[in-house]
Amino acid sequence: MIRAETVAISLKTSGETKSDSLLIAMVLKGLPPKFKPFSTVITQKDKASKFNEFKVALRSFEKAEKLCNEDNDDRVMKVGLDTEVSGTTHEVNSLLVDCGATTHIINDESKFVKFDDSFNPENHFIELADGSRTNSVALGKGDAHVSLVDSSGNLQTAILF
Repeated sequence: MIRAETVAISLKTSGETKSDSLLIAMVLKGLPPKFKPFSTVITQKDKASKFNEFKVALRSFEKAEKLCNEDNDDRVMKVGLDTEVSGTTHEVNSLLVDCGATTHIINDESKFVKFDDSFNPENHFIELADGSRTNSVALGKGDAHVSLVDSSGNLQTAILF
């Protein structure tokens, strides 16, 4: 990024014209392979980005990647838990579930036990990897019944609220 900005300043100083597309292409070419999803989104957009918008989107992607790769505690807002263990008594102290934001999206309607009637897709926005926001992607919101396997190999059922 700094190299592209340095080139942009040099071009401007020498009187050459610089385009945002050229600067974006230079940065994309220098990104490591882990940025391939970001590069794909940027190059497939219908509208050409301004360099400043591109920098914001790149920083947003880097921040999201960093958060996804950090060793931090997994967390959920609220979980109802039913344990099914036959023949033995097994006390569960707590169960925290978090797979990352996008994997919380459950698209199998049969997994839902209750829907939030007040949810309005028009008012629910999701931020994409390129920093843009979109609405009406999630069509509903509710409590989902899922099965999980704990570290001991026992099947646990939970309701994600």
